[in-house]
Amino acid sequence: MIRSIRHATLFLTALSCAVSSAYAASVDVYGRIDMGLHYVANQGDAKDHVEMKSGTTAGSRFGFKGREQIDETTAVSFILESGIDVDTGEYRSDRLFGRQSTLALETAWGTLAFGRAGTIISGADSFNRLGGLHAFGATWADASFQLQGTASRMDNAVFYVSPTKGGWTLNANYSLQTSGDEEPDFHDNKRYGALAIDYKKGNLKWLLGTDHTFYADSVKYKDTYTVITGIGWKVGDVKL
Repeated sequence: MIRSIRHATLFLTALSCAVSSAYAASVDVYGRIDMGLHYVANQGDAKDHVEMKSGTTAGSRFGFKGREQIDETTAVSFILESGIDVDTGEYRSDRLFGRQSTLALETAWGTLAFGRAGTIISGADSFNRLGGLHAFGATWADASFQLQGTASRMDNAVFYVSPTKGGWTLNANYSLQTSGDEEPDFHDNKRYGALAIDYKKGNLKWLLGTDHTFYADSVKYKDTYTVITGIGWKVGDVKL
């Protein structure tokens, strides 16, 4: 009986600490609405027409960000972000938090995160390292200088961002299964890995990266890889 009471006391103490800790954490609600009217011409056999479009310059979204400082060098954070089509009110995908859903541990040795997000060379989400390398965002498609590799957002992914030293940052991510739940047999999963190093000083940014897609054995595709590099320079409001 005494042992059971001790266990109950320990459990209640731990629960109390967790509740107190949760109240100490900061949680922000954020979002972005982007809409425009497009005149579409010379699109195959379709007639020229006007259409309302959500996400003209950047994807419309809403989300939640939370962060708790554990000590001077350690913090835990999360991001839950949903993409929406403002013109119809529908989700951008069949997922509630399809843009990003990650849990991260921030330490003096870097940030380690788990979940779904854009890869480090995809042009999407908080682990993307392509910012500053082109004048237009990813939503501008052919109008932008697309540096992204062979993938965008990934499920079941691990991300690492090193501390920045002298302007240099090392980045890596790996997905155990790029979409959906993992298969029991490791080789039945479509896997993905990427590695990049970037340098930033003042208005100058340079990046060198590579990614590799490992297809499941049941799919008759050869594994693919990409090597990319880019340099960006900002002069006032002008990006080169």
